[in-house]
Amino acid sequence: MDSATLDVWLFIIMSGCAIYCLYIWFTEHKNTKLPDNKLMYQPNCERRKCKDPAGYMKYIMPKVLILGILLVLIDVVIFVDSVLELNFAPLTIALMVLPIAVLVWYVMVLRKGAKRFW
Repeated sequence: MDSATLDVWLFIIMSGCAIYCLYIWFTEHKNTKLPDNKLMYQPNCERRKCKDPAGYMKYIMPKVLILGILLVLIDVVIFVDSVLELNFAPLTIALMVLPIAVLVWYVMVLRKGAKRFW
């Protein structure tokens, strides 16, 4: 698999994740009940056992929006890098590390929310 193919797959996956996060935010940001959506809370947390669903929604929805926006920004940079064929080593490394760092941040946010609201 060459670099261009990997860029295309990364672009497709990141676009899908970003669109889904923004969709969740647009449809659920005013909701006070937890939706049946495992992206918003850990799999070991049951919706009905949440101590404060409205508080959790206020806690997690800005983070879902930030996740979606960051994924869109990374996706745009991946697209520009692929189209212009920059081949700039620090940018390539950053494009490998940034998505992982963003996802690690979001998992930490989910864990913190689970400790606080379950």
